[in-house]
Amino acid sequence: MKKKILISTGGSGGHVLPATILYEHLEEKFQVSISTDYRGLKFLDKNKHNFEIFNVRPISKNILFLPFQFFLIIYLIIKSIFF
Repeated sequence: MKKKILISTGGSGGHVLPATILYEHLEEKFQVSISTDYRGLKFLDKNKHNFEIFNVRPISKNILFLPFQFFLIIYLIIKSIFF
């Protein structure tokens, strides 16, 4: 059974492209997955890469959205643990 490796990357090409190179280097020996946001999808090939989308929004400076953003952070932490 192959060990699992998760490569987490931002959405810009400067982050995703090095992650794909690392993915291709490790995929022969390990079960590799990439996590990115929606911006990173344009740099990934669905047929070539195993990936999961974690779309994270920037924290708003409006104090009314703070409880919602706190809930969103907790939700994304739980989602990443199960992933």
